[in-house]
Amino acid sequence: MTNYNWCIDAGNSSIKWGVFKDNELLEVFQFRENPTSIQVKEVEEKYPPHSIAVSNVKGPLDWLSFNNVRLLSASEISPFFIDYAEPSEMGLDRLAAAIGARFKSSNDASILVVDLGTCITYTMVNDFCISGLAISPGLQMRWNAMHHFTAQLPLMDHLKPTSVKGTLNNLYIGGMKGWQMELEGMIDLFCETEHVDQVMITGSDVVHLEKHFKERFVVANHMNLWGLNYWLNEG
Repeated sequence: MTNYNWCIDAGNSSIKWGVFKDNELLEVFQFRENPTSIQVKEVEEKYPPHSIAVSNVKGPLDWLSFNNVRLLSASEISPFFIDYAEPSEMGLDRLAAAIGARFKSSNDASILVVDLGTCITYTMVNDFCISGLAISPGLQMRWNAMHHFTAQLPLMDHLKPTSVKGTLNNLYIGGMKGWQMELEGMIDLFCETEHVDQVMITGSDVVHLEKHFKERFVVANHMNLWGLNYWLNEG
């Protein structure tokens, strides 16, 4: 029987569930809410798990009733260590992405990891030291804030309005272009102030990056899942 690793990132907005065989990512499942028992059974029958690694910031995962589950924690990431005022406060998804970046790059490279999710996180990986640099609102959070804190602005999302004039287009441009310009500015800032050899960008909102980002930086999908698999195999 083939042994598979399940690597599960239970984040703020969704649950990403990657299936690995050795160091090959075979398939990724994504759920907005906890998967049903039927969905779990379907994955189990197709990919019976040997080991399961979980990064969880969502809350109780009652559907994950297996014995071979390892929960990622700040105290169990040797040989990595965390340079943070309170290491336990660094997001587990952020740690997983940093570990994945180290696995994907050469051991002597200093890497700036930019994770584009509900929030944007900027994290440095020097050798096996993980340090946090900044957290800022993600793309959808910006649109949500403009809708929530005003009386009349509508809720915008990632779909570009058909009209080039009007409030929806203004919100779209303000959110999308402001998000991208901040990304460029923050990356340039940290490249000036930190010893950065490589910039890796990951996260669910990578799909909204313009072409010049992908040409200038390394775009790596599912970095947190890769990090969980590396931690599971090496830990």
